Amino acid sequence: AFGSVGFQANHADVTKGYAGFTFAVSNTVATIPGICAGPVTAAIVASYGSWLPVFVLAASVNVVCMCLYLALAKTDRIL
Repeated sequence: AFGSVGFQANHADVTKGYAGFTFAVSNTVATIPGICAGPVTAAIVASYGSWLPVFVLAASVNVVCMCLYLALAKTDRIL
């Protein structure tokens, strides 16, 4: 939730006339985790017998990605 606020506006800020294209590419790439989430979740729950590791993994990925975005995101035009 914390990381989803800035990235949507960042496409328009960074690429101006190509915001639609860059947003489409990033959305396409972002679909991959959604496809993999079901089987990975099933494997983790079957392996550990609990949902706790799934929630810990999800929270960890969210925090790491938020920190990466905050550290690396720029608003300088590149295109």
